[in-house]
Amino acid sequence: MVIVRTAWTDKNPGRCFWGCPTEGSKCRFIGLFDGPMCARSKAIIPGLLRTINKLKSQNTRLKGYPVMQLDVSTLVKFYNMKLYMRITSRH
Repeated sequence: MVIVRTAWTDKNPGRCFWGCPTEGSKCRFIGLFDGPMCARSKAIIPGLLRTINKLKSQNTRLKGYPVMQLDVSTLVKFYNMKLYMRITSRH
């Protein structure tokens, strides 16, 4: 029995191939499932994959930061407070 897997190597990004269904098996590659990729796809897809991985990494890192939600009234109050402090510090 074989299953269809997807390669994510720079040489074959996104290519489907027949593979062994046993995880960790040394016979992972049996044969290509789809036809050859054009040169443009081979050039573009690795860069897109790197970008996706970079964004996923940044997203994971940013999930640890607290999110501050501000509404317009809060911003107006803050602005008025800064303005008040500026006016009162002149006297």
